[in-house]
Amino acid sequence: MLRIVVQGASGRTGSEVVKAIASDSGAILCGAVVEAGSELIGRVCLSEDENNGNAVSFVAEASLDDVDVVIDFSTPKASLRNAARCSQRGVPCLIATTGLNPEQLKEIEAGAEGHAVAVVPNTSLGIFVMRDLIKRAKDLFGKEFDIELIERHHRHKVDAPSGTALALLDALDARGEAVYDRSQKGVARSESEVGVSVIRGGSVSGEHTVLFLGSGEQLEITHRAESRELFARGALRLARGLAERSPGLTTVDELFSSL
Repeated sequence: MLRIVVQGASGRTGSEVVKAIASDSGAILCGAVVEAGSELIGRVCLSEDENNGNAVSFVAEASLDDVDVVIDFSTPKASLRNAARCSQRGVPCLIATTGLNPEQLKEIEAGAEGHAVAVVPNTSLGIFVMRDLIKRAKDLFGKEFDIELIERHHRHKVDAPSGTALALLDALDARGEAVYDRSQKGVARSESEVGVSVIRGGSVSGEHTVLFLGSGEQLEITHRAESRELFARGALRLARGLAERSPGLTTVDELFSSL
């Protein structure tokens, strides 16, 4: 039985993780963490019938005693606090929070010697496969094809571009070549640049497209998230793998490849 604490349990994706745990006979929710001061604190998150005989209420901080893994879909500041606690207690932590800046990532990585930790910008298997596909396409096309990236998310998403878009740029080894603004007139596209278009609106769960534009032909590779349920399923899958890892920083590639 995988014993899990969910950080950000009332959020859009965190709540889906809670549902996924409730429907998984091999997992049990041990803690449902929300922001301090939330009106949900004290309310039942999962009843005994929903959680293998263990009722769990929302809390501002969960005990890490007898916990196998923490799944974090919260905020950058909360993730830093959570990662530090997990490191001190030696509890594996899957961080799927978006919007972490380079300094925050370095802080999380510095504490990785105390526990197994993975920072995962997207927990879907489809995005993992997409990253491999675009790497292969870039290698085959070389400089004969221009590359563009388009990402779409709901109107409430704060970070832009998305963490997934940045991970795709990393897969293309092109973060340093990314261009986000082409409003300057009279400047043609350079050979190495990768244009990134960010769209925010409506209730889009997430859509990422990488375009390879050649002379007389085009290839588009797209991943569409139809619901946040898929991120919850992926998070549980990755959390199971992470719970078996030794202390240290683990990548999403290592986790998916080992499952």
